[in-house]
Amino acid sequence: MKPARSIKYLLFAFLLSSAGYPLASFAGPVCGDGVVEGDEDCDPDATLPTDECAIDCSFTFCGDGVVQDPNGDPGFTEDCDDSGASPTCTDMCEFVTTTTTTTTTTTTTADTTTTTADTTTTTADTTTTTADTTTTTADTTTTTADGTTTTAEPTTTTTADGTTTTAEPTTTTTQAPGQCPTSTVIIDGCDTGVTNLRTDGSCLSDVIDCPTDVKNHGKYVRCHARLTRDLKRAGDITGREKGRIVRCAARSDIGKKNK
Repeated sequence: MKPARSIKYLLFAFLLSSAGYPLASFAGPVCGDGVVEGDEDCDPDATLPTDECAIDCSFTFCGDGVVQDPNGDPGFTEDCDDSGASPTCTDMCEFVTTTTTTTTTTTTTADTTTTTADTTTTTADTTTTTADTTTTTADTTTTTADGTTTTAEPTTTTTADGTTTTAEPTTTTTQAPGQCPTSTVIIDGCDTGVTNLRTDGSCLSDVIDCPTDVKNHGKYVRCHARLTRDLKRAGDITGREKGRIVRCAARSDIGKKNK
């Protein structure tokens, strides 16, 4: 409840009480009593404000001008908060990263000596015989399984003078990215940049698989905030990785009524 509304309510309750009406009959939500009631988003206790809950019992958020760790909605750690995008802070409350690339060019100059000699040219009749060249290429089969590419058949080249050259088949093996469908966690098309494969061989995207058929976007975001909070407490992810996952959930269209 907003402060102005609280004052109006208390004044109204006082007048009714003076008129002989029981004050308890008109009791309503009180911000700071530790109970979430009415249109309150949060109400921890009388220690307001906190990082997640503002002085008027509404959720803190990215863009309110105060850096929170974490904020109330959608519940991620803020690097900065300039009440919107600025040269140093993005509209998702992350520091702007600047990359500088330096290129070094080396120029080498060598002395050049030119020698001119008398040249005698003799022209003679020349007979050139061109022999047919037969190239035989066997079918090539490429099989991809668990990151392995195999060239199954060799290539044989035969010239007219009887010389045969055979190229041996080659096999290239690459490391398969575990059993996860993607190398990083993807939420509704948003790449979090957080590694998907965990040390125990499981996929992080399976652990934070929140239902996508929800009708409330805030509920979908809070699901990710709750699950990643537990993973951070267990030491499975860092605070920054938690923030990136929750940011992608907040950017998604899942649960939005106009989508």
